[in-house]
Amino acid sequence: MTHTPTAKLALADTKPAAMVTDALVVALAPGRGKKADVIAPGLSAAVRTRLADAFAAMGATGKAGEVTRIPGGGTIKAPIVVGLGLGDAAKQSDAEAQRRAVGDAIRSLAGTKRVALAIPLADDEALLTVSIAALLSAYDFVAYRSASKKDRKAPVQSITVLLESAPTPEQKQAAKDVAAVAASPRPMRCRRPPLPTPQSRPSPGCPSTSPSGTSSTSCARAAAASWGSAKAPLTPLGSRAWSTGQTERRHTSPSSGRASPSTPAASRSSPPRTWTR
Repeated sequence: MTHTPTAKLALADTKPAAMVTDALVVALAPGRGKKADVIAPGLSAAVRTRLADAFAAMGATGKAGEVTRIPGGGTIKAPIVVGLGLGDAAKQSDAEAQRRAVGDAIRSLAGTKRVALAIPLADDEALLTVSIAALLSAYDFVAYRSASKKDRKAPVQSITVLLESAPTPEQKQAAKDVAAVAASPRPMRCRRPPLPTPQSRPSPGCPSTSPSGTSSTSCARAAAASWGSAKAPLTPLGSRAWSTGQTERRHTSPSSGRASPSTPAASRSSPPRTWTR
């Protein structure tokens, strides 16, 4: 079974306008009036104003989850500039809202090879959140697709997160760890956990360990007798046989000799047993 490799992640301190990429993602926030404010560390005020006018012409408001494309050019080397709506100040500081917004932007850029993110990052935790969201949004499982795979756009292949200063060794190592986990197919697999052994299941009313810290022999035998035999199911907790230690009764039909419907299915063929605490 094969899967589409996750995009490559990189950190850089290159200026957003000088970044050589296929698409540049900047943040938008609701501003005064109908114009959204452009939030992109590293861009000059003149460039932000020009981008804000272009986004306003496209109807961008900066609300959370909004994705707007405009052509680049001019002082920006990227041919496409994508405005990512982050919402108001409360949502801008919310990790979940930021994660969803970045995911929407990366998924909308399917078919684009290289993407650069120039959005505000408060701390290393925000950097980690953005990196995880970007990589997971660039994942696409197409192993079982045939006809629908022809017109399907490939996800983003390279993601660069732009920082205001040079990345620290800790940030570089965190980015490598995130990329390694996202590229591994193991988290995508679903494995059934191993069934517990009779020794690992304590008998009802019996401590799991003795005062010395080792498993009690009597408890282990009781657990094996209770859990190891399919013909000796435990009486449901709270029943009369469990609470009083009386013999469990089986009600049979006089005509057929079969157990009545009220008898549990697993215990119809088992003889009466006495359960004590």
